[in-house]
Amino acid sequence: MRTRIFAAILLCLLMLPFAAHNSEAAGGRWVTVDIDPEVGIPGEMITISATGLDEDEVYEVWAEDDEGQRRFERHNQTTSDGDISWNWAISIATPTGEYDVCVGVHYTYSDNSTAILTESCVGFDIRARQVNIALRNEVALPGSTVVVDGLLSHPWTGAPMNAPRVEWLALYIIEEDGVQELRDQRSALVEVTGTFDFFFDIP
Repeated sequence: MRTRIFAAILLCLLMLPFAAHNSEAAGGRWVTVDIDPEVGIPGEMITISATGLDEDEVYEVWAEDDEGQRRFERHNQTTSDGDISWNWAISIATPTGEYDVCVGVHYTYSDNSTAILTESCVGFDIRARQVNIALRNEVALPGSTVVVDGLLSHPWTGAPMNAPRVEWLALYIIEEDGVQELRDQRSALVEVTGTFDFFFDIP
């Protein structure tokens, strides 16, 4: 017989890809890279800023997706005051997801070979919509129905947004006769207008 159901329920909303991402810096310089706004939107512009640069060096800047494909590049950049800014008009065709913006410096080795050494990187997301979800009740018992409330909103303004289709996936763990089992349920909502909700039954 089923002895208990774990209280933790993992909910994944599948729509346009997006995810949170942590920044990571490399190199020995105090170079800082910033993104404004912190979330990019296809069809809109963001500003990339780098501070702490050396006036005697030549720099590269690039933005790449999580597969390593570069979507923005600027070459042979110099500075007279230690700072540089670039505007990136993100194409409407740019895929949503996780990105890294990096600044690298031209370096010449003793044998006169050259390379681009990464100074600093910062991670950010490009997304068309912000997705927020919350469980209506935090505790789920065997045989109960779990209801999830959600909101699609503009990543910058928070205004509600529409979507022709939203797919959802619910993952949960049950324990029966001492054996843990991972189960899932999934479905889709159509013509979502800002707020939405969906539910699934715990067996």
